[in-house]
Amino acid sequence: MTGDKDKVVARLKAASGILCVTHVNPDGDGLGSVVGILEAARGAGKLALPLLHADAPDRYGFLLAGEQLAYGPALTSLARQADTILVLDTCSDAQLGQLAAGLRQHHDKVVVVDHHATADDIGTTRWIDTSAAAVGLMVLELIDALDWPLNDRAVLALAVAITTDTGWMRFSNTDGRCLRAMARLVEAGVRPDELYRRIYQTDRPQRLALLQRVLDSLDLKADGRLAVMHLRAEDFQQTGAKQEDTENLINEAMRLESVDAAVILVENGEQTRVSLRSRSEVDVAEVARRFGGGGHTRAAGLKSDEPIDQLKPKLVEAVVSRLARDTSPAEASLAPRPTPEPPGPEPQHPQTAAPDSAPTEPSPPEPETQIETPTPPAEESSPRETADQSPPPPAPEASAEPEHTSYKEDLCDDDEQCVATDWDDAPQPAPPQPQTPNEPPTEPASNDPPDDDMLGPDDDWAPLNFDRPEDHEDTPPDHA
Repeated sequence: MTGDKDKVVARLKAASGILCVTHVNPDGDGLGSVVGILEAARGAGKLALPLLHADAPDRYGFLLAGEQLAYGPALTSLARQADTILVLDTCSDAQLGQLAAGLRQHHDKVVVVDHHATADDIGTTRWIDTSAAAVGLMVLELIDALDWPLNDRAVLALAVAITTDTGWMRFSNTDGRCLRAMARLVEAGVRPDELYRRIYQTDRPQRLALLQRVLDSLDLKADGRLAVMHLRAEDFQQTGAKQEDTENLINEAMRLESVDAAVILVENGEQTRVSLRSRSEVDVAEVARRFGGGGHTRAAGLKSDEPIDQLKPKLVEAVVSRLARDTSPAEASLAPRPTPEPPGPEPQHPQTAAPDSAPTEPSPPEPETQIETPTPPAEESSPRETADQSPPPPAPEASAEPEHTSYKEDLCDDDEQCVATDWDDAPQPAPPQPQTPNEPPTEPASNDPPDDDMLGPDDDWAPLNFDRPEDHEDTPPDHA
């Protein structure tokens, strides 16, 4: 963990106007975190606005239903009027796209809350916690520390953030901290089954056609340990799919038992977007950094000006080299293996274990002996009872499920048309009509701003006066 959570709390508590920003092509964690902190800030009497790079992906559009949105070119004016710019779920210039230069001009106002290891010199106050499963979890903890209220919409948004960045609580980043937070949100009214249906069971047929294309491109390397896939411009043209439809497609390759790492290359205009995923100890973030990207150990991404055919062999070579250095083939799986004799002791904690087992680890024959001995289950024994047993039962294996937390640099599209809105159109500092968390809208809401209600980058901007609430009496239009 780097930075100081207490300093972030102090900055937000003192702020009267907060501008919230996340990365390009935001995922559920990015958008959920933005909406969660916006709703809590407004409930505490703050003025708060979201600033997006472009329209949100369709599957997350319901989070922004009825929200007054500001887009890229509005940064210059809104940053002058706000006293705090809160950057969520990224600390990377590359992920901030065209906003990065503008944020540097307001460096002293920028506050960063992130959980990625890759960090640039952004902002004067940062809280970066790489142990957090999602930034939405960190935002919930900030709201608690600030004693800000949580309305239904904030609860729903933070549940989206946590569930999507933990793969619905099945990735290796899932821990007691995030499970306790999610239990609290469920008790507040969130229905995980309805939320899952709303996000993952509303795909368009075009996305399934794109899935077929990416599976057709699947190529296994390194004796099946590396899966490589690609999508070209014609795949999108012929299927009618969008760039945002590539989210999570890389995870399909991780279904294969032999696969320890996966790479997908996507043609996007003049650039190639790359996503990397891995299981066990394969550090794909290190591979991404070699090509100018970054991310988590098991989920990373990058962008490159090289075409797919030139970039692919370089990436394959880099990942294969990393596979050879990191772990043996995926034998840390929870599924039983036909041959129970690994070449050496398996690490009990794949996230942190060194390649060589610690000398205090039990040798392989010992777990077999313990399994054959009819001892009570570990979870039913108290620490004192366990201490009286000799030898102690082996520690349960950590899940080898790959951490698929999305790295946002691989979901970038800076070329979409941006329009801007005025800070003076911001909602009054009071919570909007709460949305019932257990009944998400059945149809995705459109985030397209009405042309007659938006200002272009060359229009005049009325200065924001935080002391004049009458400047903010207009109710934002409903974009649904």
